Amino acid sequence: MPGKIVVLGGVYMVQVISVLGALAILVAYAANQFRLIGPSYLFYTLLNLLGAEVLTVIAVIERQGVPIARKGLDPGEPCRPSGVRKGQ
Repeated sequence: MPGKIVVLGGVYMVQVISVLGALAILVAYAANQFRLIGPSYLFYTLLNLLGAEVLTVIAVIERQGVPIARKGLDPGEPCRPSGVRKGQ
């Protein structure tokens, strides 16, 4: 299993860092919604950039993007509506 760096209580460090990255994006979004900052502010852009970079690096480390892309692009697997099982 990738990302085996453990913190206190058995929580994976990678998960903690990914939550912090998501929080950076959410803080920028919330501040924009409450009109505290806007897209033209450097702080807004930096929060979004930091959060996106953190989540991208975590996805690469955990190899999360590869299975999603493969599943969506697999020519051997027909597209079915969600909830429909194979053979129905």
